[in-house]
Amino acid sequence: MVLNGSVLKGYLNGELKDELDGVPASGTNTEPVRIGESALERHRIKGYIALLRVYEDPLPEKAIKAHARYLLRNIAQNPILSGL
Repeated sequence: MVLNGSVLKGYLNGELKDELDGVPASGTNTEPVRIGESALERHRIKGYIALLRVYEDPLPEKAIKAHARYLLRNIAQNPILSGL
């Protein structure tokens, strides 16, 4: 997921799957970042999140694709990740 201003884009393996425009600004707060569940813990991902990366600024689509290609190419060579 990439939030850039009011546009939220969802990627899977570096490919853009969907986007939503008009996402309201979240503002600044001291709440923890939740990955894989909603803020009220009503919805949780059923499965695994692997190879997660968090950046301060949104990455351009070209960089997202490059990261995904690199990770997918090299996952078989990593004994830790190959068990995923």
